[in-house]
Amino acid sequence: KDLFEFFTNCPSLARLREEFRAAVEADEGSGAFLNVCARPDETTGRVLLHCIGLNRSLILISTGGSDAAISQVNRFIMQEILPVHPSAVIDEDNNNNFPFTETITEWINARRAVRAWVTGA
Repeated sequence: KDLFEFFTNCPSLARLREEFRAAVEADEGSGAFLNVCARPDETTGRVLLHCIGLNRSLILISTGGSDAAISQVNRFIMQEILPVHPSAVIDEDNNNNFPFTETITEWINARRAVRAWVTGA
């Protein structure tokens, strides 16, 4: 299973957590501890933290946008992903994006487009 694709598209936090824990256990069991969180995708250079940041389905479908559900996603990131690879927050992908910055940039651009449409600019 392509863990990067899974982390980008899976709408279920429970399934993400399950797959993540299985991958960490597999790494630990290999004796080499390859650190699933530190390995970048060969094509994009993204690490898992980039992918979860791009997962709109997780935020919109799984959580419904509720604060409590989003807090569960935050806890998963802060308590499970980051302890395994703390420097993931400063890992740049092949486009020089840090985790979550691509999503923030898209959000800003969408807001600008709406503002331009509303004002006729």
